[in-house]
Amino acid sequence: MALLHQRQRQCPDGDSIEAAVDDYVVARRLLVGPLARLLSGAVTPAVANFGKRLEERYGVEHFSSTEALSHDPILNSKGKVNEYLRALADVGAAEQVEKSAGGKPAVWKLTGPVPEGGAAWLPTVPDVQEVEHASKLVSV
Repeated sequence: MALLHQRQRQCPDGDSIEAAVDDYVVARRLLVGPLARLLSGAVTPAVANFGKRLEERYGVEHFSSTEALSHDPILNSKGKVNEYLRALADVGAAEQVEKSAGGKPAVWKLTGPVPEGGAAWLPTVPDVQEVEHASKLVSV
């Protein structure tokens, strides 16, 4: 938004673009998920929700990918279950205990907490508003 409004917002130095808190609200909403996945090992919300369902159903018990599929109320594809299990393994939340062989499905276990989606290190909107308010007090 700041880029789109750059001609309407005057900056003292003329070389910078002034951003408002509303601009940050939009940018944060759009970037929090992709930045988290790219920089801090987060998973998509769909994978996180699948992991939470696995935690509730199996806890620390072993389960097969076929069992995960047959007991999941949302997923209906073996390929999607395997993709989500691999994503959970990539972030250390799951581990494949036995590989699939012939008609026997792979066996998995949960090994750690399922990461939440979002970049927790990215400042929240209230944090940005607080900094903006403090800078206005200083400049007055």
